[in-house]
Amino acid sequence: MYSDYSQSKKFEWNGLPNNDKNENELKIKEKLEGFDENWSHDDPFVIQFNSTFIEVTDTRYLSRGLGTLGYLLTILVILILCLLINSGETDALTHFHHFIDFVGWSGLLLPILVQLLFMVSIYELLKESFNYTHLPIRLNRKNRKIYIWKRDGTVLTTQWDKAFFCISEYRWDTNVAFHISCFLMEGKGKHRTATGIFRLGYASKDINEVRNCWEYLRRYMEDGPKQPHRMLKECLPIAKRYETWQEGYARLPKDWLTVPICFLASFARVFAMRTSKIPRWPDWVERECIITKHDPYVRESGYEEV
Repeated sequence: MYSDYSQSKKFEWNGLPNNDKNENELKIKEKLEGFDENWSHDDPFVIQFNSTFIEVTDTRYLSRGLGTLGYLLTILVILILCLLINSGETDALTHFHHFIDFVGWSGLLLPILVQLLFMVSIYELLKESFNYTHLPIRLNRKNRKIYIWKRDGTVLTTQWDKAFFCISEYRWDTNVAFHISCFLMEGKGKHRTATGIFRLGYASKDINEVRNCWEYLRRYMEDGPKQPHRMLKECLPIAKRYETWQEGYARLPKDWLTVPICFLASFARVFAMRTSKIPRWPDWVERECIITKHDPYVRESGYEEV
């Protein structure tokens, strides 16, 4: 669930931002038909829950480690190849000379491409490692605000009632995943512009799961905490501590085909988490999100220290 806020260029409003389909618009005042009131959301995404706010994690939290594994392996392979080439002690590497001769001027181009791949891998790695363990989002039902933790450690706020929500899809190769996009809007009517986008809830290949996630959050904000609290299965124990290896491995989305990859990725996930900081909300956010004394709906499993 990546809050992954990105400042984007302003563009004119014409029905839906970013050319998303109208049928995927999500309206905060309309109950979603077909909502499963027994939905247990087996992939936990709630960090804290109470009468004042619900805090959720970013869309990429569950898959954290998979990207790190790929980037670390890419960086390692490039470094090993560079060492072997510079050493000149491996006869097998001389076969690459034929490739270089075939490409001709690639004697210059190839190192540039390798350096570019290396720099891109470093850049992407720093998105998951040496950053923050997760990017939390708070939805405050009392003051109707959304607090978004940005990658640079600052906090962005927007009004729940002014934001524009829709289901967007992300495609890679033949695969597709869905997530809730929240567009931060300015202006009125036809002159409305989107100044930024973040993802709310978690991503899934099943669009019905994403719809259920939206309706769960919408009902909390519009109808109160009673039903969402009853449906809440567990909270992620990450508010004040690092997850354990076992917890991280359990979070990774896997099936019987991807278990070996996820096993390796679980160690990369530990690397990503332990090199990152746990986000701490600034005092002004905590003051605006004070939890009522003796609140019967408090759930904050991440607040026990281990």
